[in-house]
Amino acid sequence: MTLQKVGEKEDSKMIQQAKSNYESRGMMKQFGARHKDLNKGEDVHDPKAMLERKGKKMLDKSKMAGGKEKGGEKR
Repeated sequence: MTLQKVGEKEDSKMIQQAKSNYESRGMMKQFGARHKDLNKGEDVHDPKAMLERKGKKMLDKSKMAGGKEKGGEKR
């Protein structure tokens, strides 16, 4: 982006784009300030960690249902 030269007419589209970019940048900074906790901890997209969590969850479910059979009674 450049400033208009002396005697040159202002481009209204460029002014609107500059305002929009400035507002968007401010909103992103505010969002980051309000949600600092998003960047803490493990990477949620880490496939190894995801598999470990799912495996642990499946083991916990199987332990809770361990003594139960189809009729709801132990045999």
